[in-house]
Amino acid sequence: VVSAGNDKFICKGDNVTLNATSGVMGGSYAWSNSVYTASQVVSPTSNTVYTVTLTKDGCSGSDDVFVTVYDIPLVNAGSDETICNGSCITMTATGANSYTWSTGSALQTATVCPTTTTTYTVTGTKDICSAVDSKVVTVLPNPNIVVSPNQEICNGETVTIQVVTEPNTDVVWSNTSTQKTFDVSPTTTTTYSVTAMKNGCTTSAYTVVTVKDIPDIKLGSDLTVCKNSEVTLTANDGTEWTWNTGYST
Repeated sequence: VVSAGNDKFICKGDNVTLNATSGVMGGSYAWSNSVYTASQVVSPTSNTVYTVTLTKDGCSGSDDVFVTVYDIPLVNAGSDETICNGSCITMTATGANSYTWSTGSALQTATVCPTTTTTYTVTGTKDICSAVDSKVVTVLPNPNIVVSPNQEICNGETVTIQVVTEPNTDVVWSNTSTQKTFDVSPTTTTTYSVTAMKNGCTTSAYTVVTVKDIPDIKLGSDLTVCKNSEVTLTANDGTEWTWNTGYST
């Protein structure tokens, strides 16, 4: 009696050792693939049946072992991508039945928010075979900008606002201006927001121009008084007053 051993399962490209055993001492072994030792290493590319025959004293016995060959999954982590700093993406792997990402995710998808360019790997498994693929997520910096500080003006005045940017940076203001410096004459307190764009990435900021009303000062009708007499003059608007007499009350 001869035994070819238990059936085997391998991934395509791998090899496996077949061992024939028998309770009979001596005798000669012959495999169906023309190997004449009790054990051999095989690397089939498709499902294959191997038969071993043991012959002794003119008597023979045979047994089969079945080697199942599984294809290695074509795991795909997706194309490399470029994002802006502060953005997130969801990566999706294909080609297998189960997945493990370098992020720790055991799902087909993995959401990441890298702050620097990062390479992510995913291991996909199908049947007993696994394969690895990688994906590079390139992180671009958002443009650096500096806007004018908040300013105060009186109604009717003009003020300059500006944004300082890196070279090759486009801007658009909330009033549709695409200039980096321009004058404004708002009649009410106004917030001017600006968005800077470079390599597809954006940064936003704003500056506030506070408009103050000009006081409507009235001293009343002209007066006629006797020489050396006193009269009290009262201004009707404002919070601070300076008279041409030198008084500041």
